[in-house]
Amino acid sequence: MGYNPINQTIQAMYLGASDTLTNTLCWMVLHLANDHNIQTRCFDEIEKSIERHGTVQRDDCNFLESFLLENMRMFPVGDTLPHRNDKDIILDGHLIKKGCMIQGSLSSIMHNPKNFENPNLFKPDRFLVDGKFVHDVRVCPFSVGLRNCIGKQLASEEYFYFAAQIIRNFIIKADKIDFTPARTYAILKRKLAL
Repeated sequence: MGYNPINQTIQAMYLGASDTLTNTLCWMVLHLANDHNIQTRCFDEIEKSIERHGTVQRDDCNFLESFLLENMRMFPVGDTLPHRNDKDIILDGHLIKKGCMIQGSLSSIMHNPKNFENPNLFKPDRFLVDGKFVHDVRVCPFSVGLRNCIGKQLASEEYFYFAAQIIRNFIIKADKIDFTPARTYAILKRKLAL
């Protein structure tokens, strides 16, 4: 491997991560603008952490961590990369022939009622148990298994610290935001015209 392939790989990773992080942060800002209570609770945790340690510590920000994970669960940016199976597989009684393209739906995992109670309801404290943040592996915006995103750790760290700085430095306000998805282009066009 030479310099150019390594350089191109790093550039591709940063471009992919920046798009994912940008979309995730946009959803986060919309939720902060929609619910001032979330913003206040996150801000208070951040300030207490800074008072104790001189900097924001993830371990001190349980509600913020839960809110950020719920944001990623509710609005995943993408699905898994396509894969081609190398042999015939029978899955739930259905034959998937060798050579078929398979792509996993991360939205289906993260919105499955078997995995999450009221999956279409945004609950910022969903991942708090007795006030402590508990990570749930079923929230998998970076994919699953051996081929999950190589930038997962970096993106997670950046997401937390960007969010903490936004919440600490800005008061985000908006009129009530309608998170109901538009079902067709005509409905979306009508909503935008109003």
